[in-house]
Amino acid sequence: YAQGVRDVLRAAMAVPVTRHSYDDVFLAALAEKSGIQQTFEVEVVERLTGFGLKELQALMKQFRMHATHKEGPHGSPVLEFDDFCRALAYTEEDRHKARQLFTFLDYNESGCMDFLEVVSGLALLSPEAPCDRGDRVALAFRIYDSQGCGH
Repeated sequence: YAQGVRDVLRAAMAVPVTRHSYDDVFLAALAEKSGIQQTFEVEVVERLTGFGLKELQALMKQFRMHATHKEGPHGSPVLEFDDFCRALAYTEEDRHKARQLFTFLDYNESGCMDFLEVVSGLALLSPEAPCDRGDRVALAFRIYDSQGCGH
């Protein structure tokens, strides 16, 4: 039914349509209000992590509370390493482990994480992620192989 409605509106208005849901629009509005660039679909994240709209909203609010710098795409907030440690309550003794995790999650190697990197990291680390035990072992190895030497 919904696809039929989209087709009729697209034809009548001569505009492109998307498959974005109410949740996508609602989260995008919160992201815009928070100055965060948000480019993913809620349904996809929920399938990968088990996080629905409410959890993503809470995560976005927490991210915004801890992201003290605006160096991301389009001036969006980012977490630097110290922000990351504070957000996850890492102690001074845990900073080495925190650095390894932060470096792993910072996939564009910018030295900071935007909201998409945080959500992507949660998707990788989530028990809901569609990867097998071997993938998880390889992921853990990459995080803890801080020297990059293979042991």
